Amino acid sequence: MSVLFAALFLTLTLFLSVFSERLPTKSWSNSIKAAYGHGSSKQAQGEGLSVERQVDHTMSHAECKREFPLLFDQLEENAAAWRYKGGIKYRNLEEASAKCIDGCARFIIKDGRIFIRNYTVGPQSRVRGVLTLFRTAVEAASAADKARFEGVDVILNALDSDETDAGDGVGWVLTKEGSDPPGRYLLPDFSFAAWPEAGIGSYGEFRRDAKAINEAMTWHQKADRAFFRGDPSVGSAARADLMEQVKLPGASVWSDVRATSFFDESAHIAPHVPIAEHCKHKYLLHSEGISYSGRSKFLLGCSSAVITHNLTWTQHFHPALISNPQSPDQNVLIPPEPYFHHLAEFMADLHAQDVGAYATSGMSLGQRVAANAERTLVQRYLSPAATMCYTRGALISYSSVLDRTSFPGGQTEVLPGGGVVPNSGMRPMEDLRQSIKGDIDLTTWELLDHPIWPP
Repeated sequence: MSVLFAALFLTLTLFLSVFSERLPTKSWSNSIKAAYGHGSSKQAQGEGLSVERQVDHTMSHAECKREFPLLFDQLEENAAAWRYKGGIKYRNLEEASAKCIDGCARFIIKDGRIFIRNYTVGPQSRVRGVLTLFRTAVEAASAADKARFEGVDVILNALDSDETDAGDGVGWVLTKEGSDPPGRYLLPDFSFAAWPEAGIGSYGEFRRDAKAINEAMTWHQKADRAFFRGDPSVGSAARADLMEQVKLPGASVWSDVRATSFFDESAHIAPHVPIAEHCKHKYLLHSEGISYSGRSKFLLGCSSAVITHNLTWTQHFHPALISNPQSPDQNVLIPPEPYFHHLAEFMADLHAQDVGAYATSGMSLGQRVAANAERTLVQRYLSPAATMCYTRGALISYSSVLDRTSFPGGQTEVLPGGGVVPNSGMRPMEDLRQSIKGDIDLTTWELLDHPIWPP
C-alpha cells in the first residue's frame, strides 16, 4: 500500500509541476464549486430503483410521476404553452407534415396500436428506433393510460436539429434550444432503442456491459486521465475548445483525447473505442456536437464522473442532470467557463482530491459525482422504465392539448385501406403503388421493410 501511495503522490507532484505556471493563486477547489453551480436545484430520489424496477415498462402514470418527478415539469410547460396558443389544430399538423421532408414520420395511435400515415427516409435507423420506443411504451401502457392518449396524431423529426418550425413547432424533436417555439415536445432519443450505425447495439446490452465493467473495477482502478473520443469537425465551439486545450504542453499527463470519425480514415484519426469500454475511465468528457450529442446517455450511464460544459441543446432527460455543488445529488461536473478553457487546472484539482481521498479512505469529488450518477441516472432517470414513463407521459400531455374538433369529422381517424392490397400475391411494391392506400399498421410497415409512406 505504501508503494502504491508513493506512486500516487509522485503522480500528483507531476500534475502540479506541469500546471504550476497556469495555476492562479486562488484555490481551484473554491473556483470549481462556484463555476458549476448551474442546472437543477431539485434533488433526485434518495435511492436507486431495484434492478427489476429499472426495466419495468408497465408503471402507471401516477407511479411514473412519483418515481421520476424531474421529467414532468417540462411536459406541463409544453401543455401550458399550447393551451395559450389555443391548442394543437389539424392545420398545425398538416403544415408540419408537408414541410418535414427528411427523417420524419407521422403516426396515429388507435386502439392501442400505431399506424403510420407518412414516413420520409432520414439518417441511419433513427426514425425506426424512435418508433420502436413508442410502440413499447404504448403496448405496455395500462388500459386507463391508453385511453388518455387514444387518437393522438403525432409528427416526429429525427434529425440532429429540426429544419423548420412549421406548424408552430408542433413536430416532436430529439433536441431543442431556447429559440425553439414554446410547447415543442421532445422525443426519447433513438439510441435508447439501439444505434447500430455507431457500433452500439441495444441500450439494454450497453447497460449490461457497463454494469459488468463497473462490477469488475473499483473507482481507484479506473484510468485517471480525462477521456474523450469524437469527431472534432462537427462545428461545435465547445468541442473545438476541448481539442485546443489538449494540444497545450503537459496535456497528455491529464488527458486521453483523440479524434475519431465515421467518415475520415486519415492517419490522425484514432480507432473507435466500444462505448462500454469508456466506463473503464474515471473522468469522461462530454461535448455537444452538431447540436446535442447522442453519446451523452452512454457516458452518463458509465458510473464515471462526466465533465461537460453549459449545454445549449436540451434532451428529455436533462432535467435530471444536476451540476449544483450544493445538491447532495450532484451527478455531473462543469469546469469554469468558457467551455473547457480551464480543464487542465480543473483536472489537477480533481486528481489531487482523488489522491487525498485514497490516502484517507474517503470519497473524492469525482468519486461522489460518479456514485450519484449511478444512483440517480443509471438506476433511475436513464433506466428503460424512465424512458417508457416519459414517453407515455409526453403522449398524455400532448393528447390533452390536441384539439380533435379541428379535425375533419371532428375527431382523429385512421385512414382506411391498411396499406395492403388484397390478392396482391408476390407482386413487388412498385407494381402496387397505385392501389395501396390508407394508414399502415407499424408491424405491417416493418414487415414490408419500412418503405417510404405513402409509397
